[in-house]
Amino acid sequence: MFKLKQLKIEDIKIMKIFHDWKSNELEFEKYTCRPIGSKDTFDEYVHTMNEIFKRGIKTYYLEDSGNNILGKITMFDLNPRNRSAEFGYYFPKENRGKGYGDKLVKLFIDEVFSHVDFDLNKIYATTASGNVGSIKLLEKNRFHLDGVMREHYWMNDTIEDQLCYSLLKREWKNVD
Repeated sequence: MFKLKQLKIEDIKIMKIFHDWKSNELEFEKYTCRPIGSKDTFDEYVHTMNEIFKRGIKTYYLEDSGNNILGKITMFDLNPRNRSAEFGYYFPKENRGKGYGDKLVKLFIDEVFSHVDFDLNKIYATTASGNVGSIKLLEKNRFHLDGVMREHYWMNDTIEDQLCYSLLKREWKNVD
């Protein structure tokens, strides 16, 4: 049994887990398109998370029946006018390739499209063209490839396209 839980400002122990994942990731540049700076101390990370909470960004995590935290997903760039939001997910190395991503994304989709306060029509995610696992996960969950930003990600000595995928609420409602 898996549960999707929303991270709260008082969840310091869970923030510590997230901080450790980020600090221990050896190939972080493969899992974000954001600039990569020096690694934050835990106090800096908590401060950043508090700022994120103030901006209304929502982070959820997948928990198994043994209360183990398996991965996280964050909804950001919530645009009430366009009724859309972007999201991104992360799993530490030991939790990749085990089907947890599919569980997390399905629960997340149900949560955000059912949430009256969000009133979303579309959710979307971007990924590098070389991130085969992420592409498979999005396509398995019926996300549509909307576009390609050519040569958008620079990772060490390679360059990859950015793929933008989306799912509309009406498509979610029609899932078998």
